[in-house]
Parts: sequence; C-alpha cells; structure tokens
Amino acid sequence: MLLYLPVLVSVPSSQAAVDEPGVVTVAPAAPRVGTRLSASLADPDGGVAGVRWQWRSSTNGADHTDIGGATAASYTLQPDDAGSTLHAVASYADAHGPGKTAASVPTAAVLAVPPGAPTGLEATAGVESVSLAWSEPADLGGAPVERHEYRMREGSGSFGAWVAVGKVTTTVVSGLAGGTVHHFVVRAGNSAGAGAVSPEVRVTPESPNAAPTVAGRASVVYAENGDGVVGRYAASDDDAGSAGIAWSLGGADAALFSVAGGVLAFRSAPDYESPVDADGDNVYVVVVVAADDGVPPLSDGLAVAVAVSNAEEPGTIALTPPGVPRAGDVLSASLADPDGGVTGTTWQWQSAAADGYADGYADIAGATAAAYTVRPGDAGRTLRATASYTDAGGGKIAVSKATAAVPPPPNAAPAIAGGASVDYEENGDGVVAAYAASDDATSPAGIVWSLGGAD
Repeated sequence: MLLYLPVLVSVPSSQAAVDEPGVVTVAPAAPRVGTRLSASLADPDGGVAGVRWQWRSSTNGADHTDIGGATAASYTLQPDDAGSTLHAVASYADAHGPGKTAASVPTAAVLAVPPGAPTGLEATAGVESVSLAWSEPADLGGAPVERHEYRMREGSGSFGAWVAVGKVTTTVVSGLAGGTVHHFVVRAGNSAGAGAVSPEVRVTPESPNAAPTVAGRASVVYAENGDGVVGRYAASDDDAGSAGIAWSLGGADAALFSVAGGVLAFRSAPDYESPVDADGDNVYVVVVVAADDGVPPLSDGLAVAVAVSNAEEPGTIALTPPGVPRAGDVLSASLADPDGGVTGTTWQWQSAAADGYADGYADIAGATAAAYTVRPGDAGRTLRATASYTDAGGGKIAVSKATAAVPPPPNAAPAIAGGASVDYEENGDGVVAAYAASDDATSPAGIVWSLGGAD
C-alpha cells in the first residue's frame, strides 16, 4: 500500500509590469470660436516627463492635420476653426521609457460666434437724407456675414430699432428731418447672431432747397431824365445768404434794364416824348428774377411795371450861324422844347458888355423877331435871344447861350475938308488955311496930321 503525503512546495514568481497607455482629455467639450481649449495628460504608469503637445483639426472627422504653432497644452480657437473638430496629441516619456503618444477624443465641431464691429463708418449728409458707408468686421466670428443693420436716433432721442440692409456695406437713409443732428451705428450678423456695434457717427441732413422770395415794389412811377435807378429789390432765402443769390431779368422790356445786387435801373434814361417800351405807352414791363445756388437751383420772379412820367423840361434856343457875329450879320434863333405843344412864342434880343457882363443884359429896342441883324453899335457886346412861350406844361421862358463879343467895324480912312486952292498975301501971319478931318471910328484927337507934296 502506497502512502501519499502532502508536500507544500514554494516556487519563486517573477510577473512583469504591464505598459498602460496614457489618456488625454480636452475641455470644454463644446467649443466655440474664441474659446480656450485646455488639454491634460494622465498615464497610469507614472513617471511622465518631456511632454510635447500638438493640436490637430479635421473638417471631415477623419483626416486630421496639425495646426501650425499650436504646440502648447492650451489653444484658443480661431475663426478659421469654425466647423472643424479638434484633438490634442501628447508625445512624452513615462516609467516604461520614451516614445509614448496619447491623443484626446475629437471635440465637437467648433461653433462660430457673432462677428466683431464693422469699421470705418462714415455718414454723408444729403437733402433730408444720409448716405452711410462702412467696412466688414475684421473678425467675422468664424462664419460669413449674412447681413448688416443700422439704427439711428434723432437729436437727443433714443435709438430706434435695427434696420437690416442685406450684405451690402452702403445704404441711404431717406425721409430725415433736415437741419437736425442724427446719430448712426451699424453692426454685422452671421449664423451665430448679431455682432458688436460700431462706434457712433453723427451728421446733420440738409434741409430741402426752397425758392427765394423777391420783395419790392411791383408798380413804379419814374420821372423821365432821372438817374436811372428804378428801385431796390431784396430776396429772402433760408438756404442761401445774399451772396448766394443770382439776379437776372425777364419780361418784354428786359433789354432796357440792368440789375445788380437787387438794384433795378434803366440802361439809358427814358424819354417820355419818345417811348421805346414794347407797347410804346411809356409803361415798361420787366420781371426781376432771383435764383439761389441750391440743388436744384430755384428762383422767384416779381413782375414790375415802370410807368415813365413826363418831366417839366426846359426849352433850348439855338443861334445860327455859329461863330463870331459881325455888324451886318443876320442871326437866327430857333426854339426846341422836349415837352412839345409850343405856342405863342415872342422873341427879344439882348446885349451885354463883353467885360464880364458888368451892366447885365439889356433888351435891344425893336429886336423882337426870331432874326436879328447885328448893328455897328453892338461892337464890344455879346448877344443872346430869349423866347417867351407856352408848352404842354404851361408858360415858359428860354434863353440862348451868349454869342462871342461883336468886334468893332473895319477902320475907315478919315476925310479932309478945306480949300484946295488958297491965295496968300505976302508978309501975312503965316496961316494959309484951316482944315478938318472926319472919321467914324475916332475923335479929332485921334487924328495925326502930316504934310506931303513937292513943297
């Protein structure tokens, strides 16, 4: 019979440690553009050292590419990352040695965020309107801009609702109150929502152009032979100062007038007796026009009727022939009166000393016709003709200009009177005879006696 005895045998054991993989986790799990992702590494084997990081992205969930420069344990998501998934890869050494790698689970697709503020907003004033222009945001938030919006406030009021204008970066806002300050801001929006608001700009729309109003007399009575100025006209215009008004003329008789700075004047003084207006009735019709420099330019006109009145004008007397009158010349006087209707003319010739008219003009007796024959006694005197008459305005007197002084008549030789044959007794007293000299121009004292002949 065999007997078995239990025997306890101790055998040494040498089991090797298992090399376990590291684990990389990334937070947050639902990233958005601008979010900072953080990666952490855990390795059960311990002894982790020399960790190097690389962030990678994929647009299709399968093919991953390194993100340039993303080699830290954290990474801030950029707009270009929107729509992609990311994971972090760690290269390191653990207790089992170098050459270990671990990768995180890919994140969810990165979400876009609203864009930044548009830049360069400018506002240009128009007539009751404002033109806005701006540039897209530099930061699109990871998604293309789908719309732009503006809103405004008037004066010190509150901003109104946002107004969408599509993808454009310009717009015109109309129907605004001219002359009032308006404030504008803009923003962009994408699939993630409305973005940041631009800095505010302010602008004052222009008021609509209003036509000027011409003020002045529409009916003027102008005395003939005046200084030419008919009247002064003014133009009131809320949109322009006086320097912004351009004056012009219209109407049937416009060519006969001028206007400068609102002053209406005849180019040549009108003559009541010889009217040159279009109707020939001494009523000149002209339209005074004032135009502003607005856009578009507007104007206003005032029709002015200028009635030329008859002025009491003096008559004039012309003497013929001209030049220096001499004894024996016949002077003729003719009367002209612009008022017309001359009747009952009576004439009177007058003379005055030529040395400054010391004795004044005196009537020449009997010289009461339109013609006068210069007399020798007029020598050294000036002559003139006067006319008393009635014209369309009543009784008048006209006086001609004075002639030059009448010169003395030509010198005539004296005539000697006395015996041409004389008997003389010898031994007499020496006086042969007495002789006399007559001269129209000189007295006997002006006679100089002398002798001639053989003896």
